Amino acid sequence: MINLLPPSQINELNEERNLKIVLNLGILFLALLFSFYLVLLAVKINLSAKISAQDYLLKEEGKRINREKEKEIQEINQDILLAEKFYQKKVDFFPRLLEISQILPPEISLKNLVLNLEKDGLSVSLSGFAPSREVFLRSIAILKEKFQEVSFSPESLLKEANLEFSIKFKIK
Repeated sequence: MINLLPPSQINELNEERNLKIVLNLGILFLALLFSFYLVLLAVKINLSAKISAQDYLLKEEGKRINREKEKEIQEINQDILLAEKFYQKKVDFFPRLLEISQILPPEISLKNLVLNLEKDGLSVSLSGFAPSREVFLRSIAILKEKFQEVSFSPESLLKEANLEFSIKFKIK
């Protein structure tokens, strides 16, 4: 195609075309920047939501751990209170053992001695050997004088010598 326009108009048309290209490139660049801004905004919103969700979960986990620690502390406090109540009752076992050993005749040998702390006193179980029935009966009589609820197995009295016995009584 032949261009019959004067050179001044051709320059004007070229400048106009260049201006349109620059404007189109500028608009394209601005659209690109705007879309990049929108992408970054979406990423920011997404990360903010995840961070706030993680923060909420962290706070809830912290509260749960605090509740567990409080429960554990309460259980330990209960154990301490029980131990304190036990020690306030303060039953000295050693004087009781000494008293029992002084009461029993020296001929009796003990195999087992069990002391149990109960609400109404101390429960004692003895088992052992006696050389004769008379020594055993004398021991039962002494225990009945000093302590309460003395009981023994009647099978212990079947033999005349080398008796194996089991006695139970309470100390109040």
